[in-house]
Parts: sequence; structure tokens; C-alpha cells
Amino acid sequence: MKSETLNKFFAILSIAVLISFSACLKMPELPPKEDTQSNKKFADLVTSPSFNWGTTKKVTVNVFGLINQNISGTLKLSEKVSGAIHYMGSHLMSETISLKLEIPTSQDSIKLTFGSISKMYVISGSTINMDYIIDYPEN
Repeated sequence: MKSETLNKFFAILSIAVLISFSACLKMPELPPKEDTQSNKKFADLVTSPSFNWGTTKKVTVNVFGLINQNISGTLKLSEKVSGAIHYMGSHLMSETISLKLEIPTSQDSIKLTFGSISKMYVISGSTINMDYIIDYPEN
């Protein structure tokens, strides 16, 4: 009985030693990957001299206030799709405000929100003129 237990112990010990030695084997080195792009580099890119690498553009936003409208509220300028806020501040509706914003070049419109007033403006050029006057469709 003692020899049987001893044989099991040596068998388990032998398996454990074999597993530990095989786990420490060095992995064979793989050959380096071949570059199918023939080592093209960023500096090798050919672009038009007028190409703009910038991802943002600077715009001036003018918000024209309404005379004698001393209503205080939060003015918010945001992107139409994602809702990303470019500016938010407390103002009187009678204030005329001029802001310089840096927005993504892909953004083609900007949303003005003041209380229940919500208006969309298309960005064309570097200046956007906004107001609080709600446009109603003609009948």
C-alpha cells in the first residue's frame, strides 16, 4: 500500500515536472511580415498644395439682440446631429453678442437655442449672423 501511494506520488510529480519544463520552452521566432505597401511613408503622400490638413475651422458668430426684450435666458450654440455644445451662457435677449468658435470642418450647420426658440443656421464662410426672430412659413 505504501509503495502504491509512492508510485502515484512519483507519477504525479513526473507529470508536473514535464508540464513545467514544456511550459518554459522558447517560442520559435516568426519570420518578419512582408510589407505589401512597399514602405510607403507619410512624407511620400502627394497632395494638392491647396489641401487643408486642418480638422477644425474658426467661425465668428454674431447673435443680434432684440430691442426692449430684457428676457434673461441661456443661449446655447450646438451641433445639429450630435448635439455637441460649442457655447452656452446666460444672456439678455436684447444683447448683441459676438463669439469666435472653433468647430469641426465637417460641421455644416449650427443650432441656436434660447428658451423655446430653436433655429438652424447653415455655415457658409467664416461669419454666421444669427437672431432670435422666428421665421414662420408663408401661407
